[in-house]
Amino acid sequence: MPEILMQRLQRCCDLQSVLDCILSWGLELTGTDLGNVQLMDWKMGYLTIAAQRGFNNEFLSFFRLVNAEHGSACGRAKRMRNSIIIEDVLFDREFAPC
Repeated sequence: MPEILMQRLQRCCDLQSVLDCILSWGLELTGTDLGNVQLMDWKMGYLTIAAQRGFNNEFLSFFRLVNAEHGSACGRAKRMRNSIIIEDVLFDREFAPC
């Protein structure tokens, strides 16, 4: 883990601050303004957005709970237990409802 991230994480006092710190670092690393961190609720079987930046309420509402049957990249990743890349969301049939 990079030293700068370690220093930031040492200032975190709870789970939410850790998630926000990791999200900020990831956004800086990738040079983007939009991102989220999802956590798995094993009892309910859903991924839930635990930290986010830059998304509107419509997006947050749609992706509030994602299960393995969901056509999104995160739903597929859960189902396949692997990383997922959707090359073009405009032409991906399973992603179309998203």
